[in-house]
Amino acid sequence: MITDADIKKLKQVFPTRDELKDFARKDDLKEMEQRMTKTIVNAIMEVYEILGKHDQEFKPLKREQRGQRVAIGDHEMRIKHLEYPTL
Repeated sequence: MITDADIKKLKQVFPTRDELKDFARKDDLKEMEQRMTKTIVNAIMEVYEILGKHDQEFKPLKREQRGQRVAIGDHEMRIKHLEYPTL
């Protein structure tokens, strides 16, 4: 037979229903996971869009830089021919 002392010991070891009300349940955790996933996906999409806009801004600058490198290479070759005409 279970005595009152046994019940007190069990209450110390196992939580009661009232104590478990403060903890999240499986449905609560699933809902929170869905919200977090949606939030993270939205944040990633925002960053992706921002990077895409910056890439569009930098494309003309990259083309200009490439052209300047070609021009610098051409100038360096001309300078070498002026400095060392026999080479």
